[in-house]
Amino acid sequence: MAPKNKFSAKCEFALSPKMLEALSQGRAEFVVATLQMCLDSVGDELLTDAVDIENAANFRRAIAHGWTEESLTKFLIEKGVDLKDLIYLGGSPLLSAALHGSAGALRALADVCDPKSTMTKLGETALMVAAWGKKESALETLAFLLPLSDPAARDDKGFTAFLHAAIQGHLDALATLLPVSDAKAQDKEGSSALMHVAAQGNIEGLLLLLPHSDIEAKTIWGTDAFGLCMETRNWQCVDTFANWIPADRAREAVEQAPPGALPGLSAAVARAERRALEMDLATQEGPWRDRGDDLGHTKAMHTQKKSLRRV
Repeated sequence: MAPKNKFSAKCEFALSPKMLEALSQGRAEFVVATLQMCLDSVGDELLTDAVDIENAANFRRAIAHGWTEESLTKFLIEKGVDLKDLIYLGGSPLLSAALHGSAGALRALADVCDPKSTMTKLGETALMVAAWGKKESALETLAFLLPLSDPAARDDKGFTAFLHAAIQGHLDALATLLPVSDAKAQDKEGSSALMHVAAQGNIEGLLLLLPHSDIEAKTIWGTDAFGLCMETRNWQCVDTFANWIPADRAREAVEQAPPGALPGLSAAVARAERRALEMDLATQEGPWRDRGDDLGHTKAMHTQKKSLRRV
């Protein structure tokens, strides 16, 4: 039998928290290669004794045929690998798996770690961390975590998972979380998801959130989402609010913008003016009332109608 220290030198790393960390980052190939190196470096008898596997040959065949990320994670958990030995994200491989979109590792880790109570040092839950990711697997991660999490939970800055997705500009995550989230929620500085995407000039984000948001909500500094777009002079962003803001603010924006920069708001201003003229005609509130004769009334009404046709 090979000496015990040979196992320590060759295989201790293969069963260390570093392997769990690698799996949480989606690096299953690295873990398989490391385990294979361990297997190739020691005899079956030593391996059996060291990792408590009844049949090392079967283990060799399992590695050779390819283990999944989930099964590898379960194997390491069963071997007693420390689940709190990471140096970031609160020391939790669950949070690391959520961040990297490692759905297989996450499924295995969720059996031994509570996604609701496992948090970073800033109080961010696994669902919040998953909302940061933009990989395709991030959506699978979110879908898995949603039933196990509280979408209304907030971190130390008052961010919900929905707000985290908005901060990252992660549109797919926003769409996934929208049905179970309060789109009007504001963080401790008063910023809503709409404000975050407005500050980014994220047009698709604005189109997604405008129907569900409070347009008049303001930050602690008194700025709303439309104001954020105006501050950056992102005219495409400003024009996205064409059907959502009052006519007076739309008119002010059109006056400040370069000619032709705000077609949507310009049309909205024209519609508002047309409606105002129509209301004047309907109530006979026009310049003809002071004339006191039918001719003046008729000429003034004709002038108003010509104006309407030009709008």
